[in-house]
Amino acid sequence: MITDKIFEQVKLGRGLWIGLFPEHCESLVENRQRILDGIENRPDEMPELKDLHLTLAHLGKNMSLSFVERAYASMEVTAAMHTETTISMTGVLRLKKHITIALVPDQVLKIRHHLVGSLSDRDIKVDTRFGMTPHMTIAKFGELEQPRVPFIQEKPLRFLGLTMVCGEFGTVIPFSEGPF
Repeated sequence: MITDKIFEQVKLGRGLWIGLFPEHCESLVENRQRILDGIENRPDEMPELKDLHLTLAHLGKNMSLSFVERAYASMEVTAAMHTETTISMTGVLRLKKHITIALVPDQVLKIRHHLVGSLSDRDIKVDTRFGMTPHMTIAKFGELEQPRVPFIQEKPLRFLGLTMVCGEFGTVIPFSEGPF
């Protein structure tokens, strides 16, 4: 079962989270390069394009198999409530020592709201004390001067489902085909 594979990673002390991964597109590649070209120093860490994602909920470490199964069930319920979606890139954000691509929040926040509600229905708490700024981190820096903020192409990214990730393992539940 899929949750058993995830639980194997949990037992190794890896963190569990749920997020969205965009379908590969050239505008994301071009925007990332345009942003990095405007920064003098090189990043300490730069996720591979296949690893760019938007985190919806951190669920922690060291949980039971039952917890993983309930979180997975919440993800299934949430994915069934949404169809594949497009979310536009809107600009560049500097969050501490991270450079990120900002995303239009409406659809992201709707999906997150349903996910957090479904997790809560299964006695899984997600910290919601702070607002969520939908973004994808494209680079992390040890030291970072204020970067020149380049113009980016405001093209949409397609997201096809929710992904549960723990350590090196991830599994996708596709969004519903609708209609609702």
